[in-house]
Amino acid sequence: HVVDLQILDVFQWQIDPNNIIRHLDVPVHRLQGFSNCMRKMPKQSLTCSLYLDNLGSRNSKNISRNVWSQRPLPNELVTYWAVRTLNLFTCYETLKTGLDMEIVSRASERYVNYLRSYNKLPHEKYIYHRFLPIHILTDGMGSDGDKETCGGCEKQFSLEELHEGQDKDEVKKCSVCVEVDKREPNIIWLDDTVNVTDAIRRLQDERFVSIVCKRHYLARSGPLDVIFIGTEDSTVYVFDITTMGEAAFDNGLRSVLESQVPVKLMFDCRDESDTLHKMHGTWLAHVVDLQILDVFQWQIDPNNIIRHLDVPVHRLQGFSNCMRKMPKQSLTCSLYLDNLGSRNSKNISRNVWSQRPLPNELVTYWAVRTLNLFTCYETLKTGLDMEIVSRASERYVNYLRSYDNLQHSTNGLEECPGEPDASETDV
Repeated sequence: HVVDLQILDVFQWQIDPNNIIRHLDVPVHRLQGFSNCMRKMPKQSLTCSLYLDNLGSRNSKNISRNVWSQRPLPNELVTYWAVRTLNLFTCYETLKTGLDMEIVSRASERYVNYLRSYNKLPHEKYIYHRFLPIHILTDGMGSDGDKETCGGCEKQFSLEELHEGQDKDEVKKCSVCVEVDKREPNIIWLDDTVNVTDAIRRLQDERFVSIVCKRHYLARSGPLDVIFIGTEDSTVYVFDITTMGEAAFDNGLRSVLESQVPVKLMFDCRDESDTLHKMHGTWLAHVVDLQILDVFQWQIDPNNIIRHLDVPVHRLQGFSNCMRKMPKQSLTCSLYLDNLGSRNSKNISRNVWSQRPLPNELVTYWAVRTLNLFTCYETLKTGLDMEIVSRASERYVNYLRSYDNLQHSTNGLEECPGEPDASETDV
């Protein structure tokens, strides 16, 4: 006899007159986390206020899961989760307004039974995602008649509720699993020249690619370790430079990076361009730098008061700040924002990039970030003269590599070991 407040939040979302998205043909519903639900609560509630006061600063978010087996538990941790437990009352009283609680109870019953109904769980990506499973909110599993098993979540659905994948041989899946497949990065790890040659042929046919480079060396002290190159179909090619060395560049990677096509989307390309030139003999060309796009948007923003002042320099924004301006319905954007502040990649050492194999979570995180450059580009280019942006990006890509010697440390341009947005500087 459970009332699940995440389900209550979904029902409220459906009846909210200010919710524009509910009027669109959205095949699946994205579930909200507890923090987002709490932000809708009345601030005068003490437990709610205590919770919100601690958001973003509490240590309990970054602790190891193993802490729960320790005794005694930290007092701060116990207090925090006691407050969160009491907040469920506040959520319930607020979210039940205007709802038929009999319908909510039946939906909660299906929700509480969703995972435990499996004898053996299917692949975790079709279970542990941010989408509401189909038919949790409604009785039954579609129309009567023949049923087939979804190739993802392995639940039974009517034939009209299953969809074919892009490949004819791919098994049919429900709309939720189709969305999971469609929006998950297809990561291809490349550590031998045979596969590199095939990847290069595919990249040469792209109009745009997004690029992120990672390394454990400081500026001009050593080569790159990994290069992520994303495409518009959510494929990310991960070039293992540590393993292949210059062979990766000699077998086509250099030609892609130096060519006019495809256009390369990057975020603060200065250090990558310098390293490619000085360490790998590669002249990066035809880049659109999204940090520069963000500056141009700042200049035309009618709500930007600072732009009317006599400010001699402009402070560059980090990638996290740019991502917060993106449309939330973009999955790659949402994936990135969901992990902000909780990802393990924030606390890793720079030296991890030279290790093999790399942690899967780390590769996935940076693959998602690579794909986010497409979201940034589509949003930030609005209203801009892209010819002017291209010329500015050309000067930006050449900024560091134009120096024969860097007299002072470029650490201000380096990403700190754990924080990918530490490269905020003045220009």
